[in-house]
Amino acid sequence: MNRYKFATIPSLVIMAVAVTVAGCTKLDQNLAQTLTLDQAAKTYSAALFLQAAYNDIGPVYSDLGSGSISPMEDVTGDEQVVPTRASDWDDNGEWRSLHQHNWPRNDGDNIFLNMWNSLNKIQFDATNVLNFQPTTEQAAEARFIRAFALYQLLDLYGQFPYRNPGENLLNAPMVYRGDSAVKF
Repeated sequence: MNRYKFATIPSLVIMAVAVTVAGCTKLDQNLAQTLTLDQAAKTYSAALFLQAAYNDIGPVYSDLGSGSISPMEDVTGDEQVVPTRASDWDDNGEWRSLHQHNWPRNDGDNIFLNMWNSLNKIQFDATNVLNFQPTTEQAAEARFIRAFALYQLLDLYGQFPYRNPGENLLNAPMVYRGDSAVKF
């Protein structure tokens, strides 16, 4: 039995070295490629980005689960009461924690952070439409969707970030709060 134990250790070491050596190859990848706005305009259309903005709206407003706007506005107050019988009727206490305002601050599935990201994605996609020579109707739809997302961000969070169409995404956006946000 000792011979079997010691016989497998060298073979395992040899196999590990062989796999390591075979796995080491030089990869020549050129990952620094980017599209210019002109190249992107030839590839994509304003209608595609407008459809993306409309698709982003769906889950935010139509979903009646705990990840939509309705629970954030209604369950946190007393406008909506969620029926509870067993633990599975209220998403393992998520509805109760919303109503009692004791939601976790560092939760990986934080619905407040997810809603912030979803509304900003709607705003970004709607603003992105304006970069790709939209028709007058498409531009009007995109501006309305963007204004509606900005209104929701202001209503829920008291502030919203804003970038003009075509602005460099590496720079920090302008953040509007309070009266300046309402006037904007």
